Amino acid sequence: MKSDKSKWKTLSIKNRLKKGFRLTTFVASASGVIAGILMILVSMRYSSALTFYGFSQGDIGKVMVTFSETRSATRALIGYTASDTLSKMSDTHDSKKESFQKYWKELQSSIKTDEEQAIYDDINSKLDSYWSLDDEIGQLGRNATDPETQKEAEERAVADLVPAYDDIYQQLVALMDTKVTDGDNLSKRLSLVSYAVFGIVIVIIVSSYFISMKIGDEVAVGISKPLDELKQRLRTFAQGDLEAPFPAVDSQDEIADMVGVAKNMAADLKTIISDSDKLLGKTYIEHVHSIRKSLMKYTQVLLFSASIDKKTRKEANNLTFKPIDIDINSIKASESVIPSTIKHNYVITDRRERIETLRKLIKAVKPSKAIIFINTKYDLEESLQKLLYHNYNVGYLSSNADATTKRNTLDKFRSGKLQLLLATDIAARGLQIDDIDVVINVNLPEESKEYIHRVGRCGRNGNQGLALSIITENETNKIKKYQKEFHINMLQKKLYQGRLVAK
Repeated sequence: MKSDKSKWKTLSIKNRLKKGFRLTTFVASASGVIAGILMILVSMRYSSALTFYGFSQGDIGKVMVTFSETRSATRALIGYTASDTLSKMSDTHDSKKESFQKYWKELQSSIKTDEEQAIYDDINSKLDSYWSLDDEIGQLGRNATDPETQKEAEERAVADLVPAYDDIYQQLVALMDTKVTDGDNLSKRLSLVSYAVFGIVIVIIVSSYFISMKIGDEVAVGISKPLDELKQRLRTFAQGDLEAPFPAVDSQDEIADMVGVAKNMAADLKTIISDSDKLLGKTYIEHVHSIRKSLMKYTQVLLFSASIDKKTRKEANNLTFKPIDIDINSIKASESVIPSTIKHNYVITDRRERIETLRKLIKAVKPSKAIIFINTKYDLEESLQKLLYHNYNVGYLSSNADATTKRNTLDKFRSGKLQLLLATDIAARGLQIDDIDVVINVNLPEESKEYIHRVGRCGRNGNQGLALSIITENETNKIKKYQKEFHINMLQKKLYQGRLVAK
């Protein structure tokens, strides 16, 4: 059953609808055929009952009537002297006898039971002697010139023919009674069968109805439920929610494709929105200008950034017509753009010792949930292998990871299944994870403003955060720049006996 359901979910909506309609049509057709066959069988039984018991009773009646008429014709031959009357009576007798024999022969085909056959055979055996006796008496009766012969005919008719007639006639009555009794019993059985068949037909119709409804519901729910869930999620998506998960779809149809496209669109849109200021950097600026040239001059262009420098602002102005600059922060020069709840520390080490220093820092500060920023893919992979070797619950995000992998990794990090998340700058923006307590920079960012985005992952909602940077002696000038530009105090620390202490 589970296999069938799984196979069902692999079908496209088109094929699922076609198969569903075919199944319901088959169920309805099969039900109709079965019901029709049952009705035909009952009808055949009724037809058989009518032939063997209804019509046959009439045939027996005709046999009894013609048999009686034949006896009457025989008696009519006795006593007449006029030759024309005798000739007429003789013809009548022969005609009635012929009719009897015809009806009697036809009656044989309606004999059904052993009891009926026994009666029929008994009558048949007696008919030969009866007709011989009837012929003898008839011949005597036709001798109108001899009174003695006439008298003998009358005496034999009373003494011999009447008992033989009565015997056969009683057997005919018995055959009729047997037919009536058997016919009545069969009629009762057929009535019960008819009720049973009617009940079966009703059960078949009701069952086929519910089976068809079940199939229809399976098809409808399998389509409407994920579509409705997707509709609700797209509504929140249209309202700006890029973080909420999209509905899980266990089918492999067009709806699953739509959900996948929507997920990728959300991930891509999130990336575009989160990294919009990067688009104006040297890597993408030419592509951006190319796209802008393809649009109408007065096309509305909106640019958003948590931090923007003079160069980026100049590029943004070149892309817009009569730009309007809205600063929602209104930050004073004396104020920091970084929350005061974040402590900033740095450790100086040799370039070749960065990854080992990273491991020691993690062991020293024991973060409950930390993001570790690494500039290069090579260093990220090396750090990942080293941390996995030391049994840390660690995952990674990089620019070449697909949307599904990114989403799954972030879900694990949010839920606490991962303690550490290694990331390039792709993870510095747009993440809504409130319980990150430590951010570690294995490499300082290439642009100073990226430091804001990185360390801004911790110390949210009034919580304390710690930003640790691993630098070389040659990078101390960047530390001074950060302190001056962002109005923060960055303290140098060192690792001593497994602890992070003041220099």
